[in-house]
Amino acid sequence: MAKRRGHGEGSIHQREDGRWVAVVDQGYKDGKRQRKYLYAETRKEVAEKLTAALRDHQQGLPLPSERLTVGQYLQDWLTTQQQQLRPASMLRYQSILTHHVLPSPLARAKLAQLQPHQVAAFLASLALAPATVRVVRSVLVAALQDAMRQGMVARNVAALTEGPRLERAPVSALTLDEVQRVLAAAQQGPDWVRPLLLAALATGGRLGELAGLSWPDLDLATGLLGITRQRTPTGVLAPPKSRARTVELAPVALETLRDYRRHQMAEHLRVGIPWDASGPIFERVPGRPLIHATVEYQWQRTLDRAGLSRRPFHHLRHASASWLLLAGLDIKLVQHLLGHSDIGTTADTYAHLMPQLLREAATRVDALLRGAMGGAAR
Repeated sequence: MAKRRGHGEGSIHQREDGRWVAVVDQGYKDGKRQRKYLYAETRKEVAEKLTAALRDHQQGLPLPSERLTVGQYLQDWLTTQQQQLRPASMLRYQSILTHHVLPSPLARAKLAQLQPHQVAAFLASLALAPATVRVVRSVLVAALQDAMRQGMVARNVAALTEGPRLERAPVSALTLDEVQRVLAAAQQGPDWVRPLLLAALATGGRLGELAGLSWPDLDLATGLLGITRQRTPTGVLAPPKSRARTVELAPVALETLRDYRRHQMAEHLRVGIPWDASGPIFERVPGRPLIHATVEYQWQRTLDRAGLSRRPFHHLRHASASWLLLAGLDIKLVQHLLGHSDIGTTADTYAHLMPQLLREAATRVDALLRGAMGGAAR
């Protein structure tokens, strides 16, 4: 007589439709036998699920629900990320899930049965820019990685897919003539515009990082500026996108900020608002820090007055980086100044400058060699 399977044991069999099923015996509850069914396309996969389920059952952990949908899991997962993600990232994740993932058929798929081809088909169906599709994929990869760590899925199927290939367009930096026209046009705007543009060009800082600066971050004697935080589009102060860093301002930018500081103090006095020595460097009006929307609006107006085509404020960062590289600054130092976490990002972003940099290097080597040859001849 066959031995009856005991509490906490499992079995595997194949259904008529070809799918494999594992059954975990969870004993009795209220006089009824409790069994957990796990499904997979192969015996190996369902065996892995069974092993994980038995381990969790023996440790007293609840077994993952085969009825849990991807959408239900993602909504629960997002709530757990609030303490881990920066505010801007949290908003981005919420937007991605709300507008793209949750309304899709993928959200209705069973989490435990999710397959790579389902994720790949979902990504292919998105009518979005390739860079945005890659962000959607990265969110799914992060979410399913957590699900795998919790034993809810046997593998991260999103990580088995490939995102769309990105063709990085060459960065079009402002020329010296264009910068001169922009700075001249900035004098017709609010008092903070020209100092902000000079700070952006001198540091290569991102908009959020510049908006997040406060006066204690700047040593007015040495010109050293600490970039330790950013102001998000919603106005919240948060850690910088990549890493904190210290840069030294060019003398002209430092002198401009000194003048702007004196002007800012006078404006506070004029309107009767106490000036705070620890307050933000850039204010749209006395007592109110800059916000992204205001900066972008005034930046586009400045371009219009300069007779230039509109482009993102971020192009000032590209202009700064391009000038540094063409001036012969080591790319590792440029990486530090820009706050890139990976030197590969710096190299890839400014790869279009390589031919010009190589010509500059060849010219310098030629000068050195000619000097050496002249010395040898003497």
